Amino acid sequence: MQDSEVFTGRVLEIRRFVVPLEPYAPTDNRERWDLWVKAADGSERQFVITSRSMPARRGHRVALALDGPEPVGIVNLTTGGRLNFARSSPSALFQPRDVIGPVALLFVSVFIAAANDASGVFLLTVPLAILYIPLLMMARGMTNAATSTRAEAILDRIERELGGPSDCGR
Repeated sequence: MQDSEVFTGRVLEIRRFVVPLEPYAPTDNRERWDLWVKAADGSERQFVITSRSMPARRGHRVALALDGPEPVGIVNLTTGGRLNFARSSPSALFQPRDVIGPVALLFVSVFIAAANDASGVFLLTVPLAILYIPLLMMARGMTNAATSTRAEAILDRIERELGGPSDCGR
């Protein structure tokens, strides 16, 4: 099964990397998986997956659920394991770099108010600066939920179409 949402094949190689925690990373997950999968037509693809766990090993038949080029889930057709990466390791809702926007907005509004003697600018900028982070966190949460729901739908479809664990090639 090869379409825009699914890549199926056998795991050729899998490596786990633990990377140093970056101060401004979009997630607190430090684990990355380098996964090489060979499809039935002989083509090979590499996937870099950010997840705390991986339900596949070398030689297992897998089907990866894709959201664009990024894998969002995996079904292990050899063991029946299944993992929604979007649900098990979501990106953080609050990121330290999010503070830059409201602080910059407040500084700019102070300079505008001082230069133009217009204190009314604060009536617009202060509420925007206060609401910026909660609105951004809500948007990220909704994006995470939508991605997770799409991944679950693709994983369900994979299990329906390809079935459960198989003993072929063991």
